[in-house]
Amino acid sequence: MATRDAAHQAAADRPDDEPEMADMPPRRKSAHIWPWLLAMLMITITAGFWLQQEQWLDNRWLRSTMINLSIPMQQRDKDWLIVPESVHPEWVSRNDGGKVLLIRGKLNNLLACELMAPDVEITFYALNQPDQVLETQRLPISMRPDEHAIRQIPFIKPEADSTPIGPLSSREFVFVMEKLPDGSGDFTLTPRAH
Repeated sequence: MATRDAAHQAAADRPDDEPEMADMPPRRKSAHIWPWLLAMLMITITAGFWLQQEQWLDNRWLRSTMINLSIPMQQRDKDWLIVPESVHPEWVSRNDGGKVLLIRGKLNNLLACELMAPDVEITFYALNQPDQVLETQRLPISMRPDEHAIRQIPFIKPEADSTPIGPLSSREFVFVMEKLPDGSGDFTLTPRAH
């Protein structure tokens, strides 16, 4: 009890203009909002990238960069272009008097990285009804056959081309079509990634 009276006496001896230190709250540290803003910005960027992933992956530069950094990416049909002006169908007579359709063309790699050649989907349409699909064949791009092999019976297809197509480069292809669907008129070629 004596200590309490002594504390009251000491407080009473002090002038009123001096605040008591025990009554003051501790000083607050200065607020740092920049780390929180930076964290929110990073979260927003990451969420935006994740939500818009398909649109970002359509960007050829980004896809090329990711593939060159060895990030696993699936090839897309959009990575390739069959140059329409390069497609030339031609009928070739064989040694037995029959004919085969020879389709020549050029395939462009649209990415700035090496890629394995895709398959090519050949769709045949009816002669009298151009919107009717008769048959669809999916063929790998193979080594170029020589003219002598094309005229021989039976035609032995060359092996699939396993050399990658260089960055932003092209490769010519030849398809030998021995059998066509009955009543076929036009055809389309579409690259199909593996």
